[in-house]
Amino acid sequence: MAKATFARVRDFVPPVLRYSYLQTNVVVEVGERLMPVHDLVELVETPVFVVTAENPLSQRRNDVDNQQLTDSLRHELAEAGYDHWPAVGSDPHSQWSEASFAIVGPRRADIRRLGRRFEQHAYFEVTHSELIVRGVSSSWSLRRQHGVEPLPANECRLSDAVLDATGLEITDSLRRFRYRGWHRVSDSEEICAVCEVCTDLYAVVHRQKSGSIVEHLALSCPTCGWVKAATQLGRDRQRALELWYDHQIALADTGRRRDQRKRRCYVIDLATPAGPAVYVGETGKTVEERFREHCTGYKASPDVERHGIGLNRELTDGLPEFPDEMSSRTYEAYLGKRLALDGYTVRGAH
Repeated sequence: MAKATFARVRDFVPPVLRYSYLQTNVVVEVGERLMPVHDLVELVETPVFVVTAENPLSQRRNDVDNQQLTDSLRHELAEAGYDHWPAVGSDPHSQWSEASFAIVGPRRADIRRLGRRFEQHAYFEVTHSELIVRGVSSSWSLRRQHGVEPLPANECRLSDAVLDATGLEITDSLRRFRYRGWHRVSDSEEICAVCEVCTDLYAVVHRQKSGSIVEHLALSCPTCGWVKAATQLGRDRQRALELWYDHQIALADTGRRRDQRKRRCYVIDLATPAGPAVYVGETGKTVEERFREHCTGYKASPDVERHGIGLNRELTDGLPEFPDEMSSRTYEAYLGKRLALDGYTVRGAH
């Protein structure tokens, strides 16, 4: 039997990573002086952008590769004629740091293009009062005042968040449930083990004593108060819940930026040598048009081109439409995992 392949959606940045970026300290080399980046803002009297080329997609590279990437970025900034200064972004809670550049002159759209060129998840915009981390591939941002703790200020334990959302009282039976910052994200497609209704998804972003930022998910039934941590569901159901959470965050990111065409997911039946399977994909076209493209070899999955026998209408019809590519792609990954949990052999879904 073919194994389903699931990985985090490329370019999607989960909240735990966003908050890790937000805690970054940036110092800039101006002449022979090192100064906090907001001091440079005072000198140039305009917001400053900070961009790195190191460690694309937050995957650590060796020093030689990172130096080559930094040199390439320096060359592009010089060619574009932007005023720029060497900078270093560092994590105050670890030994991590990255060579960067503080830049004056470009528009946000120019910085986003640079970020995409060097496969970065985010860049910084620094003003007199705050540091803003902005997404490169989708429209999200987080901000903190200079010198202020970046994590959310919400004081809710899980029991507080459930009480606020449903009026039900639950017990914070696990230590993580007593962390501050829990909030209701959305409903989920996980069913309560007691009363068989759809549960609610809750999340918290938490800083450990080591300084690392982690994220915890939990389910609670809005009818009876049944509660489970994601880690108590088993690895496959936990992964499905994480993908559902990614999708909810991607939907929240959409805001006012929407593609001109709606996007949708689809399921195609396959007759493979190993047995029946399904292919899960997403598109900005009609699902019928995309299936024809697969069959004719245009931007086609080899699985569909060789083994596709038709759209699975039962699984495709009724799927929601999405306002942009990231929300569609995150749902595609979730749908693939959910179908695998239901016993299907899944191809695609990435």
